Parts: sequence; C-alpha cells; structure tokens
Amino acid sequence: MTYVFGGLLVVWSLLTVQTLVNLAVFPRLGPAVPPGPRETWPMVSIVIPARDEERSIGATIDAALSQDYPRFEVVAVDDGSVDRTAAEVAARATDPRLVALSCPPLPEGWLGKPHALAQGASRAKGEWLLFMDADVRLAPGAIRQAVGRCESEGWDHLTLLAHFERGGFWEEVAMPLLPVFFFVFSPSYLALFRRRELAFGGGAFNLVRRRAYDAIGGHRRIANSIVDDIRLAMELKAAGFTTRTRLDRSLVSLRMYHGLREIINGFTKNAHAIWAGREGAMFVVSLLLFAINLVPFLWIPSLLLHPEAFLPPRLWLGGSLVLLLLCRALVQVRQGFALWSVPLHPLAMVVGFAITVRSLYMAYGEGVVRWRGREYRRHDTSF
Repeated sequence: MTYVFGGLLVVWSLLTVQTLVNLAVFPRLGPAVPPGPRETWPMVSIVIPARDEERSIGATIDAALSQDYPRFEVVAVDDGSVDRTAAEVAARATDPRLVALSCPPLPEGWLGKPHALAQGASRAKGEWLLFMDADVRLAPGAIRQAVGRCESEGWDHLTLLAHFERGGFWEEVAMPLLPVFFFVFSPSYLALFRRRELAFGGGAFNLVRRRAYDAIGGHRRIANSIVDDIRLAMELKAAGFTTRTRLDRSLVSLRMYHGLREIINGFTKNAHAIWAGREGAMFVVSLLLFAINLVPFLWIPSLLLHPEAFLPPRLWLGGSLVLLLLCRALVQVRQGFALWSVPLHPLAMVVGFAITVRSLYMAYGEGVVRWRGREYRRHDTSF
C-alpha cells in the first residue's frame, strides 16, 4: 500500500500544479470599451434559443435588453416550445430591439439547438454574434466589456465562464463538479497554444465575430453536435481564428439546473459525446477518476480506527486528501461557490459517476440521446 498511496500523492501533487496553472492562465476579463465614439461601435446580435423555457426566458430577455451598449438587438428563437415561452417573448415585443422568431420543422441531420442558433444567426444583423442560453442573466456592462476587449485584442471569439446561481443542497454539492473538471482534471491551459485543437466555448456566453462565424460555415458545420458551444470554439480555432476564455462572474450568471433530477438529466446528454468511439476508455478513465477522488478519504476511518499508529502510507493518504480539498476549495472560491460543500466531494463524485454510467446506458444500451423532449439516434449525433 505504500507504493499505491505514494503514487496517489504524486498524482494529487501534479493535479494541484495543474489547478494553479489553469487558475492563473484564465484571468478575469477586466474593464474595456470598444475603440472610437459610441455611435461607431460594432452592431451586436444576441441570439437566444429557447425550448420550453417559460421559467427563465423573460428575465433573460429583460437583462439582455438592459445592456448599456448603443447598438444591439436580441433575437429570441422559439424552438417548438409547448409551454408559455412564446407568450413571454411576445410580452416584450414592443421593444424594437427584440426580434422574435419561430423555428421551422427540424431538418434531417440537425439537432434542435444548433438548428435554432443557425436560424437566429441567419436573421441577425450584427458584426458580432452572442450566442447564449435562455437562462442567462447579463450584467448591464457585459456586451460593452466583452466587445471592447475583443476589438482591442483582436480576438475573434470570447467565452465568459458564468457564475452559477444555486438553490438547495444538491446544487451546492454537485454543480461545482463542472468547474472542478475544467480547472483540476483538464489540461485546460493547452487551449492557449494555437497548434492545439483544444478550445472552449460556453452556452452562457459565446461571442463570435460574424465574419469568422461565416468563414467556418456557421452552425451548418456542427449541425449534429451535442456540445455545440465547445465545438464552435474548436472549429474557429482550427480555422485559424483567435479564441479566448475568461472568467468574470460579475458579468454573466445563470441557474443552470434546479435540483438533482435536472442536474442528472442535463449532464447525461453530454458525457458520452466526449468519448465517442472510445466508450471502453471512457469507463476506465471514469473508474480511475472515481478512485483517486475517493481513496484519499480513507484517511479519516484509518485515523479513527488506529489513532495511535504512525505509518508512512497514512501520511501519503493524508497528504493526498489535503491537496484534493485544497484544489476543490481554490476552484470554489474562484467561482463563488460556498465552501461548506468541499468536504462532501465524495458525494459529488458519486453523482458524477452515476451520470457517466447513465449516459453510457442511454447512448449505447438504448441507442438514443434524449434532450428537451426530443430523441436522437446516437449515430446521428457527434461531439
């Protein structure tokens, strides 16, 4: 066990270094304004796809229309909703900056969200396109700062990582897994290297220069993508355009899911797509992640059962636990999560592993991917 626990300590030492690097290379956006007089600032189109989003779409549009930016429009795309989504949009139709669209029937080869985004982009007039989900709240200065930074730095694409609003126990415990995987377990810093294919996009805030979007073929290029926000960034980078990811939870916020059921359903559709064609590797990696995240917590029963024993393996195990908790705490502080959920990390990992197993069963057992009331054959989808 000495070698196993010693190896575990080495792994967590490396992951701690990776976490610190990732946190350092993805800074805050910072204040910025586009160059020149306000009346010459580039036109921005905010494209919001919505399917059964009556709970949030009204507040999302209200926040978008409250931007302190002189030239913008909001294109709300109703993707076949059967609730009051269309009514919520229509209630704000007196604002001339709001354009309400209804999606035509879903064509063969398309998934719902990419199709809705493509419909919105085809109607948009802006030199910049901001693709964002229907549960996002923008601060009044979000567009001004984002476009200002892109214009001054020459960026073609910018993703802002949002602040996650939470409500209830399970959201506090499980939602931090998303930034934890980004900062702790992913070599996210590789996205800074132009020759690497890695790039990041986010459904909460995907800002792209129109000419770059058109140059890659828009959403037609990723018509069957499950993770369309990340794929858009990857396609832009592969075509030679400059993509950047920044943190600024003061500008973008959302409550992504409400409760455990929505968390599981929401992430289930994504998990298998990351490992498409490598399902065996996905399961093995998931088991390894599960182990290195849970084994360090064995230090606690070890100490309780044999408090008098002074053994090197226990020291390695304890060191791994300290580094694990440190990594999660650093990420949660950076992203504004409450720290009380950090010791409940094993429970979060159980949820994450259950999502992985459920995703594999849905995609490879049933052969389908379900989302937002639609069902797609697995072979008709891609990352």
